[in-house]
Amino acid sequence: MNGPAPEARLDGLPEPSERLPESLVVPVDSRHQRIAIRHRDQHCTSHGCDWPAAMCHVHHNTPWSRGGNTNLADARLLCPRHHTYAHNPKYQMKTIPNGRVIFSRT
Repeated sequence: MNGPAPEARLDGLPEPSERLPESLVVPVDSRHQRIAIRHRDQHCTSHGCDWPAAMCHVHHNTPWSRGGNTNLADARLLCPRHHTYAHNPKYQMKTIPNGRVIFSRT
């Protein structure tokens, strides 16, 4: 095997301009996963919201209870307000081209 396993590569985070490997799979409670997501997203990913990463929750795009993956590709940061919207059936979350999300009432 050449180099460390993918799960061990977060010992030193890449520069902000570098992409993290989307296929990296680590447990949801992993400190490394949270660090990687905060590094990637920098703030709440809801359009127009700039709450800092340290104040945001990690959200599964596809709910874990419905088979969503626990990996970087299926996770995003949402501030407490937008995380509440994401789990409220009165709101629909839609991903826009820049990767951020918008919420609308259903």
